[in-house]
Amino acid sequence: MLCVAARSHLLAPPPAGHRQRHLGLGSRSLPARLAHAAARPAVASASRIPQAAPIVLAEAAALGLWQPALVAAAAPYVAGAAAGAALLTGLSFDGKDLKSAVLAAAGLTVAAQLAPFLAQAALGAGPALDPTALLAAAAKGLLLPLLAGIAVKAALPSGVAAVAPLLPIAALACVSLVCGSVVAGSAEAARAAGVRLLGAVAAAQAGTAALLFAASKAGLPVQGAPIAAGTLVGAAGAVLASTLAASQPLVAVACVGSALVSAIAALLLPGAAQAAPAGAVGAEAGAQSDGAQYLREVLQIPLAPKPSPSYSWQLPADTYLTVLHSRDDGDSQAAASSAPAVPANVAEARAWIAAWRAQQGRA
Repeated sequence: MLCVAARSHLLAPPPAGHRQRHLGLGSRSLPARLAHAAARPAVASASRIPQAAPIVLAEAAALGLWQPALVAAAAPYVAGAAAGAALLTGLSFDGKDLKSAVLAAAGLTVAAQLAPFLAQAALGAGPALDPTALLAAAAKGLLLPLLAGIAVKAALPSGVAAVAPLLPIAALACVSLVCGSVVAGSAEAARAAGVRLLGAVAAAQAGTAALLFAASKAGLPVQGAPIAAGTLVGAAGAVLASTLAASQPLVAVACVGSALVSAIAALLLPGAAQAAPAGAVGAEAGAQSDGAQYLREVLQIPLAPKPSPSYSWQLPADTYLTVLHSRDDGDSQAAASSAPAVPANVAEARAWIAAWRAQQGRA
C-alpha cells in the first residue's frame, strides 16, 4: 500500500501552491528570466532541424527507392503534404511586412515552377510542360497555402508565436513524406537513370538556388522559413512534375534530389539558408548561448564580478588578491619608480587583505 502511495505521489504533480512554497515564491509567478530559460529546450530542439533535415530526407528517399511498397500508401497525400509545408512556411513570414511576405511567396512559387522545367531540359525528355497548367497548379498548391499562412500570422501573431518551435518539425515531416512518395512512384526509372539523373538534379538546383539567392539579396524574406527555401521549392516542384508530367518520372525525382541538396547546403552554409523558427521566444539568444549560460539562467547564478578601475571595496577578497598579484608581478622596482603613488583605497585594501591573510594563517 505504501508503494502504491509513493508511486502515485511521484507520478501525480503536486499542487501549484505547494510547488511555489517549496520554491520560495509564495503566490508570485515565475520570474521572466526563469520562464525564458525553461522555454529554451523547445527552441534548441527546433534549431537542430537543419542538422537533421538531410538525414531524414535521404532516408525517406532511400526508403522510397529500395522499398517503394512501404511508401506507396502515402501517395494520395503528397499534394496535401506539400501544401502543408507551404502553409507552415507562410506562418514563418513577418505578418507586419505584408508586401515583402507576398513577394517572397511569389518568388518561391516561381522557383517551384522553374525546377521541373530545368530538370526536364537537362534530361532531354518531352513533351514540354504546359506553362499555363504549371502556373495554375503552382498557384493552387503553393501560392495559396503560402498566402493563407501569411494571413494567419498577421491575424494571430501571438498564437503563431506559441507554436513556432513546432513549425520546423512539422515542415520536415511534410517534405519527407513528399520525397519518399515521389521516389517510390518512380523507383525503377530512378535506379536505371544513373548519371543522367545527377545532371538533372544539378540543373534544377543551380537554377532555383540562383533565383532564391537573387530574391534574398533583393530583401525578400525567402530564407526565413522553418525549413530551407530550396528544400520547399524542390518538394513543390516534385509534386508539380508528378502531376503534370506523369509520363516523365525522372523529372519529379530530380526535383526531390534538388530538395535534398538544398537541405545539405542549409547545413553546410547556414548563412545562406537559415532554418531557425521565426517568432520563437529567445531563438537567437538560445542558439548563441552554451550550456553554462543556460544553467546560470535556470539557477539564477550571477556572473563572476569583474574588477573595476577604481578597485571598489565591494569586491570580494579573492578578486583583490588576483588583481593585486597581477599588478605586483613583473619588474616591481621599475614600476615603483615610474608609476604614480598608490591610491588611498588601494592601500586600504592591501592592509585589509594582509589582516585577512593573518587571520586565515596565510601570512
